[in-house]
Amino acid sequence: MFTFSKMSPHLAAFVGLGLFVKNLIVATDNNPNDPVLAELGNLKRDLKTLAEKIGQQFDDLKAFQVSLKFFENFTSTTSVLYRAMTDVTESNNREASERVFKRLYNKNHPFDLTRTMMQMIGNDETNPLKIGMKADPLETKRTFSKWKDLFGSIITQLWLIECFAIGMNEPIDTYELEKIEEENSVLEHWIENWKQDYLNHAYFWPDKIRQFVGQIQDENVEKSNQENVELIKAGLEKILTDDLFYVMVFNEKLVHSVVANPDEQHINSSNRGGCNVLVHRSKRGREASHEEMHQFRADIEGYAREMESWSKNSHFVSWEQVRTWAMRMRNCAFMVVMQHDYYVAVESTGRDIHEMGAGWWLMGNYNMGNMFQSYDVPFLMLAGFE
Repeated sequence: MFTFSKMSPHLAAFVGLGLFVKNLIVATDNNPNDPVLAELGNLKRDLKTLAEKIGQQFDDLKAFQVSLKFFENFTSTTSVLYRAMTDVTESNNREASERVFKRLYNKNHPFDLTRTMMQMIGNDETNPLKIGMKADPLETKRTFSKWKDLFGSIITQLWLIECFAIGMNEPIDTYELEKIEEENSVLEHWIENWKQDYLNHAYFWPDKIRQFVGQIQDENVEKSNQENVELIKAGLEKILTDDLFYVMVFNEKLVHSVVANPDEQHINSSNRGGCNVLVHRSKRGREASHEEMHQFRADIEGYAREMESWSKNSHFVSWEQVRTWAMRMRNCAFMVVMQHDYYVAVESTGRDIHEMGAGWWLMGNYNMGNMFQSYDVPFLMLAGFE
């Protein structure tokens, strides 16, 4: 992948390459194995691979139309111009190849293409990255990176072509080259701002996640709860976000109590596809300190021991009791206590950051019965960091 930061330090080399090729045109003893020409061939192959990736379709028609327009106006045009440049270095008839390159260069100056591309992506209504992210069901890191890399690759290729042309023309004029470099700096600033906007505003929540979870439930009825929770987790891990998530999938009839504060940080998709799904979104889990997570774990373990100490209870633990625990816990935005069986599946993103991801969960036994008999009911207690 072409990147401006890797290419720009070699400005003199690419200008020199243009001068070198100009001299090759009048030379009689060209060397087809010259390493410079071989490197240009590698760059051309990279561009071909990049162009192939553009052919994928988008779910949203507008995203597809905008991406097609971008491909036709910039990716394809840059590819043709770049191919003409490399042909100058590879063709047996370099004079003819040089004429073709100059004709195409004069028709599509790299700076003109750069400026027009920047005008397109500077407008939200025609920016393929923003439109593509809106069409993406989960606003994934992949979609963002695909467009970010493509923008950077095209502007870097145009910069390289301009370097080459400078070396082939006299007198040498670097004005447009410097303007391309300025536009690249603006582009890098825009991309960073776009990324922070997606990280800060979480446009995917809650509607896109609710739709995604419902689709998993509807289309995977034959799968186990563990398989479904892993599918949901895999999708959540693709999102461009700093948030962490807890996901629970369990059978419809399990007795359970859910407390969420604030309520908008969780999704409950019940009685769908033969299962229930709970998703908790932790906004601060990623940045939580080791000390905060240690205390968080100690708190929930204390409540679990308290629950286990009660005996011969006539009913499962009440929602009011769960709410009391959740209100006492520091940094707790979500708590679930449910009767546990082998069909409860729990997963969390961010296990590489914290041992249990976005909070902590554990299992125990809750004693139920009356004065004549008692029995233990397995339970699961989970708390999500705010």
